[in-house]
Amino acid sequence: MRSPRALLGGYAALAVADTWLAGRAPSVGVRLARAVTQTALMPALAAAVPPRSPAGAVGLAGSWAGDVALMVDGPRAFRAGVASFAVAHGGYVAALAPHVSRDRLRASRRVRLMAGSTLASAPLMGLAAHRVDPRLGVPVTAYTLTVASMAAVTQAVDADPTTRRLLAAGGAVFLASDTVLGTRDLVLAGRPDASTRWMERVVMTTYTLAQVLLGLGFRRLEGPPQAQAPTAR
Repeated sequence: MRSPRALLGGYAALAVADTWLAGRAPSVGVRLARAVTQTALMPALAAAVPPRSPAGAVGLAGSWAGDVALMVDGPRAFRAGVASFAVAHGGYVAALAPHVSRDRLRASRRVRLMAGSTLASAPLMGLAAHRVDPRLGVPVTAYTLTVASMAAVTQAVDADPTTRRLLAAGGAVFLASDTVLGTRDLVLAGRPDASTRWMERVVMTTYTLAQVLLGLGFRRLEGPPQAQAPTAR
């Protein structure tokens, strides 16, 4: 049985490989290679940092479904990816909710900054999506608000300092990753792919980092699994 450190190393190797492939021209060989690396990311993370709550498992499953959907080009696949990641963030919020401090949520400057920037950017991202495909406008606006809500909640968790830092960093980096993705695929839609291909590597670097930060934070937040009480015979 492999150690957690070795499994995390396997996830890191997959993340590096997929990030490198993401910046390559999308030849048949690159697409086939990413069909392996990208679909293996979340299963590898789940093996390295197994979720301890159903909500955390939903977050990973939704992320995996989103990864698979976004490997396919076109508005329909993009909508499926948006929906899958919305489910993922819903799972993460549900896993965080019992541990959120209302005082921290109200007092955090980072929460207010995220809220303000999202209220400004969500309509703009929705308009950019509507320009690409009118059916994307509302879903993208709603998704932008969803991921920002997840990121804001990670800033207000009542836990030990290390756990708080892991979750807060994971939420913020995830928000940054989705912002770059939206800028590349929606705001800059129509530009030559070669001119924005480097942004795909930024997306994958931040995305894979955010997922492992959240996974490690959830693992610490939820604590070791409780032993079942012996049953009477």
